[in-house]
Amino acid sequence: MKLQPKWKSLAQPRIDSKWTEINSIHPAGSKLTSAKVMAYADGYVMARFPGCIPFVCSLEKWYERFTRQVPA
Repeated sequence: MKLQPKWKSLAQPRIDSKWTEINSIHPAGSKLTSAKVMAYADGYVMARFPGCIPFVCSLEKWYERFTRQVPA
């Protein structure tokens, strides 16, 4: 029996959901820590930080880098 990677058992990101960056360090040097999911397909997530261009990330890397924001 082959075991699935841990990230495959997690919930898939939903469109318009917001996620917080785990390490809180943005490549541009600012503290943009909240990313919004724009699309999800075939194991990839397209998201963007406010005021920045979208980026694409594999689902495995997504779960290493982000955690889901819980609505208040």
